[in-house]
Amino acid sequence: MTAALRLTLYRRPGCSLCDEAERLLEAEAARQGVALSLVRVDIDADPERLARFLLAIPVVADAEGNVRLQAPVDAAGVRALITELASEAPHGPRPHLSPHPGMEVAASMASHAPESAASGPRLSRRAAGIPGSPTVALDARAKAMLAAGEQVLNLAVGEPDLPPPAAALEAARRGLERATKYAPPAGRPELRRAVAAAAEREHGVATTPDMVLVGVGGKQVLYSLFHVLFDPGDRVLVPVPYWVSYPDQLRLAGCESVFVPTRPEDGWRLTAAAVAARIGPGVRGIVLNSPNNPTGAIVDEGEFTAILDLCRRHDLWVVSDEIYGVLTYGGRTAPSARTLAARAGMDLRRVVVVDGASKKFAMTGFRVGWAIAPPDVVEAAARLQSQVTSSAAAPCQLAAEAALADDGGSVAHMRQVYEERRDRFVAGLNALGLATPLPDGAFYAWCSAAPFLGRSVAGVPCFSTEQVAARLLDVARIACVPGEAFGQPGYLRMSFANPQEVLDLALARLGEVLAATTDVATGTTAS
Repeated sequence: MTAALRLTLYRRPGCSLCDEAERLLEAEAARQGVALSLVRVDIDADPERLARFLLAIPVVADAEGNVRLQAPVDAAGVRALITELASEAPHGPRPHLSPHPGMEVAASMASHAPESAASGPRLSRRAAGIPGSPTVALDARAKAMLAAGEQVLNLAVGEPDLPPPAAALEAARRGLERATKYAPPAGRPELRRAVAAAAEREHGVATTPDMVLVGVGGKQVLYSLFHVLFDPGDRVLVPVPYWVSYPDQLRLAGCESVFVPTRPEDGWRLTAAAVAARIGPGVRGIVLNSPNNPTGAIVDEGEFTAILDLCRRHDLWVVSDEIYGVLTYGGRTAPSARTLAARAGMDLRRVVVVDGASKKFAMTGFRVGWAIAPPDVVEAAARLQSQVTSSAAAPCQLAAEAALADDGGSVAHMRQVYEERRDRFVAGLNALGLATPLPDGAFYAWCSAAPFLGRSVAGVPCFSTEQVAARLLDVARIACVPGEAFGQPGYLRMSFANPQEVLDLALARLGEVLAATTDVATGTTAS
């Protein structure tokens, strides 16, 4: 008698990853002689599940509702899962199988089914539930193709192509001789003083070194903050589109993301009305990002102040990611949350600002980020970092300190170069029919993929922006990031932090691919 299993596949229609997961599950069950009942749940029809699982799709759950696999669902994981469950399952037919009720990801990740000797050692549920960063993965694939001799245009990663300040490079060289020991978990005192002085100048708010937390890049600083500001089960507002890591980092802290929509007709700018509509029981904070990654939108000052007032009235933590704060164009500025809160006479003890050297000083590889926060928050996060990273590398901290003291005009130069590239690249995308708003800041073009959807690219139909991005890399050797990674399908993010000749070549290749697409239904070529 063969084992009979019930699994539920949470998926999105048209998602190539979901289709592949379904194929792998059915093929492996057949190979092992397992009678598999695969229940397919389309999360697009369920807004609550869509909000919970958007970055983790596809999700595979067992008969008890425990999440067993999440994106990426690979052949090895499917094989181990089927082997494990088949060894535990009763044998013989089980005729009355039906979908199980929805489940909580955090709870299912915490529950553990018995180990099966047949499957060998397995990783934790938490490990299975951590999707890798889509932008990092695309960048890695693009770089691997470049190393293999492919002429790939890498517009995927958010990495400045311009050099760091000369003073920072010189300080790093000196640091290899004089800064070779551990630094304090919260950062070198000299760097904390430099960050505090810069923040006081930029924000117009008194800032002391004990309000500065230094970490291994802004990403790690955010991770630390989420763990010390929020408890498991807390709900946190996250505007959409969002930077890819916010929901996953919150989930790893046991929190639930409550997604706040923005609209293209508003220029993707967050509004106080949208925030107010999502504030409800259990909401403890909000993550803000202005200028926004991926859209480049800057929240209007009046709306920003109104959002901060909402947070004050509902006693919410404000985590403001201002990593692109100095990279603004067209005369626009991006006021800090601390600046606006102080102007409105609000208590700053609930406002935390995250920044770093990666974007403003083109120092991504140095991995130095920081937060400006109340001293008790800094002290708690430093305790956490003492158990995890100890500190950012001391020579890199010296480099960041030097850049803060003297950037040699690199920030102003970078802003000018990026604005020129922005204007030319966005105009080119719009001329191709890829509708793209002019971003206020950061260095990304956020373009509609509509002209590709429902069309075949080099013989392969594309019904999602994930499929479009995959075909652009395979056919045109252009690496860009699909909107699904940011919680907003239908769009592509392309970085203009690339030399102008690379951007011009990308426009030419995009034009060639668009001209050769055919309508899936009629087979007609694009006009």
